[in-house]
Amino acid sequence: MVIADFAFILVAAFVLICACVVVFHNKIIYSAFALLFCFFGVAGLYVFLNAEFLAGTQLLVYVGGISVLILFGILLTKNIEDLTSKEVSTQKIFGGLISVTFLGGLIYMVNSVDWKVSTPKPIENSPVEIGKLFMSDFLIPFEIAGVLLLVALIGAVVIGRDTDKDLEV
Repeated sequence: MVIADFAFILVAAFVLICACVVVFHNKIIYSAFALLFCFFGVAGLYVFLNAEFLAGTQLLVYVGGISVLILFGILLTKNIEDLTSKEVSTQKIFGGLISVTFLGGLIYMVNSVDWKVSTPKPIENSPVEIGKLFMSDFLIPFEIAGVLLLVALIGAVVIGRDTDKDLEV
């Protein structure tokens, strides 16, 4: 086994453990931090796939934006000490049965397909190629996405400003 294979297995196991903590932990703050580490691990998996641009995007968007937003939302909530899951689900057996059936179907499907192995053509520098495509063939969709994000940001500021007026007494 090559050291890269061992590192990949280690990162994949880390992502799976963090995902299990997200799902099964009773305290919501621990689940949020586990989600943060899970996003870090997914960025590491992108590095193993030679997708450096996606790894950087994963770090910027999910780790730097989404996770921090979730953590701020949790930490700015009143009575943070009481944020534990006290409800007991009565459908764990049914959900587990569906999950095991789905997992069995996936394993059967992966084993029954005749996978064709080919040598991939080398990628020169994927972020540079993506940048060239953004600025040539996909310029209009890129600009539309930017305008859409700007409108969403302005809408969030307007909504946030209106709620500040309601809080003043």
